[in-house]
Amino acid sequence: MAVLMRALVIFALLLVLTIYNCVVKDKVNWQIAKYLYADYVGGTHVLPNQPYNLLLGSSTLANLNVDNYLRCQPWLNRGIGSAKISDISDYVRLANLHDHVSYVVVYMGENDISDNMSVDLVKQQFLALLQTFKHRFRQATIVVLAIKYAPARQDSWADFEEFNHYLQTLADQDERVRLIQVAEKSQQVGLFTGDNLHFNHRGYDLFTRQVNALCHS
Repeated sequence: MAVLMRALVIFALLLVLTIYNCVVKDKVNWQIAKYLYADYVGGTHVLPNQPYNLLLGSSTLANLNVDNYLRCQPWLNRGIGSAKISDISDYVRLANLHDHVSYVVVYMGENDISDNMSVDLVKQQFLALLQTFKHRFRQATIVVLAIKYAPARQDSWADFEEFNHYLQTLADQDERVRLIQVAEKSQQVGLFTGDNLHFNHRGYDLFTRQVNALCHS
């Protein structure tokens, strides 16, 4: 009996450690797993062969209430807090998403650059993922949100600006790509919550007005 109890305790501890690693230490992969499960079992409001729109990116999109801000329904929000470009690439590669997508709205690069990845490498990774989007969702317009100049990440603003110029070049050269910038670097006051990192209502309102104007044009 003592041996059995010890084995059960060890099993319980291993289970707790596994859950801790999945949920607490690696919330990004946990969220990807939940999305993949929902996609495969049909736990979304997107019906087979029904046109829909897709949100892919980090917490700037994950925190967006699509019902309050976005027209042109339905929207499938696959934003992932703290995600980097490689995380979104992993999700798209594995996801069971049908290709009747009208608009793909993306926000990526901020976390990569803030984590000291070189801007050149971020550009390479973003371009590769953009090509994946265009191939996977052949009818979709790709709407890219330029990196916001959050006061909490002011040390990275120069790199953000370089990357945003690159995004503008991509949009200028590709008729399927549209670039949205909420405000110029000097006009960011009043767009963020108390953490000076995430959009408040005004920031989301300015952003989604441009998305709504595109999908209604």
